[in-house]
Amino acid sequence: MEASSASGTRVLIQGNDFSLIATTASGPRPPRDTYTVKFKTALKGITAFRLEANTFEELPKGGPGRDPEGGFVCPSS
Repeated sequence: MEASSASGTRVLIQGNDFSLIATTASGPRPPRDTYTVKFKTALKGITAFRLEANTFEELPKGGPGRDPEGGFVCPSS
């Protein structure tokens, strides 16, 4: 699994459940960002996947996003 940020935000992959954390503890803190996640699977015919946004105590107001109010926006493509 690979994860990256278009603006250089550090993206951490948790080993226990492969969850992703975009940390702004140090480094860039862009107001908007685009993340790319790549993974391999043996599954065939995938037509969708589910994105879960979980709270995280180190994010503003507990998250789940980095917005000052703890929110995020996931635009449809």
